[in-house]
This record gives sequence, structure tokens and C-alpha cells, in this order.
Amino acid sequence: GIIVFALFFILYKFFNSHTLPPIVAVVLLFVTTFIMSLSDLMFITQITYFLSPILGDSLNRGGYLDATENILSGTWGHVGVMEQSKAFYFRVFLMHAPVIYWGREFMRNYKLGYFIYNLFVIGAICSPLFVLVEIFNRISGVLAFFFCIVGGVFYFNILGNRGNTQKVKYYFAIISLFFAIYPYFSDMFSRPDNLMLFLWDANGRNFLPYW
Repeated sequence: GIIVFALFFILYKFFNSHTLPPIVAVVLLFVTTFIMSLSDLMFITQITYFLSPILGDSLNRGGYLDATENILSGTWGHVGVMEQSKAFYFRVFLMHAPVIYWGREFMRNYKLGYFIYNLFVIGAICSPLFVLVEIFNRISGVLAFFFCIVGGVFYFNILGNRGNTQKVKYYFAIISLFFAIYPYFSDMFSRPDNLMLFLWDANGRNFLPYW
């Protein structure tokens, strides 16, 4: 993960002056969300194996690299893969796509705007696949933070300026925001009572009754 982020900062000047055309980024998001599968990520482990003699054994410490290859190739079946529903992918796409498509025009007004926008776009495009495997999710999980920045700027400018905003932008902004906050409300209202306990609910017991 550190190596990946180091590359981002090495390429800072390029990332802060260039972006993918938003429509291309949205198409790539569609591909990683609805078309690609985990096996398509095998090239990542092959590149990592190639770099191992240069960067040392730390890349495969604890057998992470070997385990990841087994997960991606399907050798372990569904072990190590976080299953997601079709609704999840639908929500992820509608949450990210409007922000990717229209967010760039607002981010260009900030000194680090394009750099932050690029990190967000990379994270968004990778997340539908990366979220399925723990070691990859560590990277996309950090990049997901930049959605808060780009999304916040996008929602503020669109929803806070309704009178001067095209209706299609406004409605897609509402849809995107809804799917962005949906997981938090869904978890709040659907979590079983035994998973809503706090330490003070132990009532003298040595552990909380999770089951």
C-alpha cells in the first residue's frame, strides 16, 4: 500500500494537471462494476512477483501474495472473497458516477483539486473489485476517503445552488447522495439488537451476549 501511495505523490505534478475525461472514467467504472471479475486482477500478483527480487520478501511476508493469488484464481473457491449482492454494485455505480462525471468541473477551482479528484476516481474505479479481497480493500478503503472531499464539493455546488443548476444534475446529485448515506441508515435500522449493545449493557457479566 505504501508503494502505491508513494507512486501517487511521485506523479503529483501530472495528477494535478491532467485527468481522465469524465465520460471515460464513468465507462471504466461501469466495466469494473458490472463486467470484470476477480480473475481479471491476476496481473497484479504477476507484477508483484516480478518486483519481489527488487523490493525484497516484504511483499509476500506472511504469505499474503500467495494467498491473494489463490483467491484471485479461484483455487480457494469463495474463501477469502467478500460476497456482494447485485444491489451493492448498482448502489456503488449510482453513488460514484455522477460525482465522477460532474465533479471535475468544480475541483479544478482548487489548488490540489485535480490531484484529489484523480485519487477519488482511481479509488472509485477499483473499489467494485478491490472491496472483495481484504489486501486490496486496504488500498481502495483509503482512496474512498477522497470521495468525501470530491463528493462534498459536488453536492455543495449542485444541491446548494438549485436555482442555477440543470435539473438532470440536481436529480443525479440527490440519487448519488442517497446511495452514499444509505449504508449507514440501513445498518442502523437493520442491525440485530444483540449487535447494538455497549459495555454498560453487560450488567456485571464478563462479556456481552453477542449470540
